[in-house]
Amino acid sequence: MRTAVFAACAIALAAASGASAQTPPAPTSPPETGVKTVVFETDTLRTGPMPAELVQKFVPIHSLQAAEDLLKQNRIAFGWQHSDVDSAKIPIDLAMQLNNLPPKEVFMLRQGEGWMIGVVTGKH
Repeated sequence: MRTAVFAACAIALAAASGASAQTPPAPTSPPETGVKTVVFETDTLRTGPMPAELVQKFVPIHSLQAAEDLLKQNRIAFGWQHSDVDSAKIPIDLAMQLNNLPPKEVFMLRQGEGWMIGVVTGKH
């Protein structure tokens, strides 16, 4: 299992200025950068805080079902989610790590005080 810890990314949105008489039209498609993006299909379990000793028990786990069983055995509440993650919307190093995982290999990401435990179920 590969464990990665990433800080949350902050996105700043610029408000349109009312002083401008003409606002350029919004682009209808993203600019061509030559970089191919991948959409990762994921199944994830999201938890609150977990003791460090329990986090270490995830190291030998290689299936999401085994991760779910470990959470239940330790009475850790979690939520399940299936989602598509666009590689263009996450840090490049995280996208590269997800892309290099074997199919359905478990990954863990720290999110604030909690954890996201997941698997990539497909790519397109």
